[in-house]
Amino acid sequence: MQLSRIPDDHVQYVAVTSSNVAAIGYDPSFSRLFVKFLDGSKYAYDRVERSLYDGFLAAESKGNYLWRVIRNKGTDSLYAYHKLA
Repeated sequence: MQLSRIPDDHVQYVAVTSSNVAAIGYDPSFSRLFVKFLDGSKYAYDRVERSLYDGFLAAESKGNYLWRVIRNKGTDSLYAYHKLA
């Protein structure tokens, strides 16, 4: 997957406790969810409702929530996404 040049320097990331996810951010202007992983990779998901971001932050298992809700149980994704790093 080729890297995208979607800026995230304006996004306020929230560090989370997870075995896979390092931090989560959200840009309400574009309804875009940002996810930083512990391995240093970073992704942006388009047209994600704010309620899903809030649910992600509140989820007991961040990785499970990402896999089950955002990534549609690994069947790729319900939302268009871009690899940033």
